Amino acid sequence: MKNILLLFLIAPLSLWSQLNGTYTVGTNAGNFATLSDALTALETQGVSGPVVFNFQPGITNAYGGHYMEVMGNNMTIADNLFSGSPNCSIYRANYATPIVDLVISGNDFPYAGTNAIEVNRGSNLIITNNTFGTAVNSSIAALLCGGNVTVAFNKIQNPQANNAGNFNTAAVRLSSSVGNYTATVYNNFINSQHQNLHIAYFTNARVSHNNLKSAHNCLLMEKSYNTTELLSYQIRNNVFCSSGKQDFAVMDNIALSSFTSNYNAFKNDVKTVRYMYVDNPNLEKYYTFQQWKTFSNKEAQSKVVGYVYNSDTDLHTQNAFMLNNSGTAIAGITTDIDGQTRSAAAPDIGADEFDMNPTTYTDLELVEIVTPTLTGCENGDVVLAIKNNGGAPVNALDIKTTINDFAGTPVTVAALINPTETAQVVVPNCIIGNNTFYSKLHFIISNPNAANDNNFSNDSKSVSNILKLGEFDITVEKDNCGAYKSLSVPKIQTAAVLWSTGATTQKIAITEGGTYS
Repeated sequence: MKNILLLFLIAPLSLWSQLNGTYTVGTNAGNFATLSDALTALETQGVSGPVVFNFQPGITNAYGGHYMEVMGNNMTIADNLFSGSPNCSIYRANYATPIVDLVISGNDFPYAGTNAIEVNRGSNLIITNNTFGTAVNSSIAALLCGGNVTVAFNKIQNPQANNAGNFNTAAVRLSSSVGNYTATVYNNFINSQHQNLHIAYFTNARVSHNNLKSAHNCLLMEKSYNTTELLSYQIRNNVFCSSGKQDFAVMDNIALSSFTSNYNAFKNDVKTVRYMYVDNPNLEKYYTFQQWKTFSNKEAQSKVVGYVYNSDTDLHTQNAFMLNNSGTAIAGITTDIDGQTRSAAAPDIGADEFDMNPTTYTDLELVEIVTPTLTGCENGDVVLAIKNNGGAPVNALDIKTTINDFAGTPVTVAALINPTETAQVVVPNCIIGNNTFYSKLHFIISNPNAANDNNFSNDSKSVSNILKLGEFDITVEKDNCGAYKSLSVPKIQTAAVLWSTGATTQKIAITEGGTYS
């Protein structure tokens, strides 16, 4: 396979002729036998114009297993296919002198043995418009940065589960050395088994309009080395979807006053945030979304939206009603990950700006719990009234039932509900029994026609303190002579007792003949 590597390098003049034009790297009559030889020529001879290297098959794994080691400043690496290496595809070692003004753009990294990109001590580093597949550790690792770093418009699809529970492993890892530097991360799709994004030691961070999906944390933030600097972290317009630990974690002395977080979308209200403020161990805990809002006084316009991605591998958010026009405008971010112009007044939350499509929009609304009711005496099936607000008929849906905090698994139900119509649907395997007290019944509907429900906000309802009375035995107590002595009824949770005699106790004495009820 021919790989094309574009390098733009400003270097001092030398006694050798400067490189300019297209060169072949390989043993079959190439200009350079190895990648190492080609990069050495760049370093020693410099360039007088754009340089293109065409690689012959097998020209990989120079510099100890790395595809390419970056040595010079003012360099652009663009529009290449890095087919894989045992270690890093693009690598910059931890040299004392920072590398300045490095742009990595438009490249494809289907596989990397450790990190697809690892740059140590970069300054003014821009990583944009790249596509990433599997990387054993990180797709992007910009470590000990000596200046600002920007990560934008990248699509990361990493199914690798290596070190998935390790706080030091993430699809994107950004860390700073001592200094007042900014990490800017926006318009990215990051889908990984381990953490999506780990930002450490930067004084400033701007995390905006990203779609994150993780089996661990979506976002982990750590404090700056320079504790005298006033931290400024802004987390806005992101979609957080964690199926593992939590949507985001804040740790190591990042005070609540140091960051703003708002206009974000969270998958659910369970373990939304882990806040670890080490000066006060009592604050190191998990918070649900509502608890976090109350404790932090943040997320005023944020919301819980359910699962909004097109699929497990496609992080576009087509017809996600709760994201549409729900963000806040951010200076400098005028397009989405696909180049579509964003609304200047009310952009969509997330990396994907979209228009609602009525013909493909799906929305089932749980209108009411028909039975059981608080006032009725009926027993038996639970019946839900469900309305189709979408543009196409629905033939099947899932119903999840929680009884007294015991959650069941979703059950698929066949039910034809045409657009704008409301149908009554029986919940399978959910029978309300006689003389049984239910502190809470909670129902969630989802997956119309095995697809996403585009509006999570109207999918659930609850009813509390349900008691359905039925027939029960009256216990008769007799004395030694066989005469009736007392009558009693069983205690049934919150049910009140009223005898025909006016007594309200479970047990009454029989003092004279007659009819008792």
